[in-house]
Amino acid sequence: MKCETPYRYYFKCNANNCKGHKIMCEDWELLEAWRKFRIIYGCQQAKKKIREKFFDYMKNRDLYFYMGMYSRYPTWLIIGLYYPPKNQIKSLTDF
Repeated sequence: MKCETPYRYYFKCNANNCKGHKIMCEDWELLEAWRKFRIIYGCQQAKKKIREKFFDYMKNRDLYFYMGMYSRYPTWLIIGLYYPPKNQIKSLTDF
């Protein structure tokens, strides 16, 4: 059985009539967690642990993506994740 990565996030943006996006995540933290969990827990358990950390846990956070583009192809990638506690980010009007 093949133990696959990469991981993708599926989301809708604020654009009118957005049908959704499926974008590959190349976040260093995610890829290193995958490498470590796969060694410690094996493939199936590693997938469960990754889902707990990078999906279930993120439901209770404000999740922001650092986006980048792969240089050889005009393809957007998530190159980083920022996930502060909910409602901790203040808008400029709050100052």
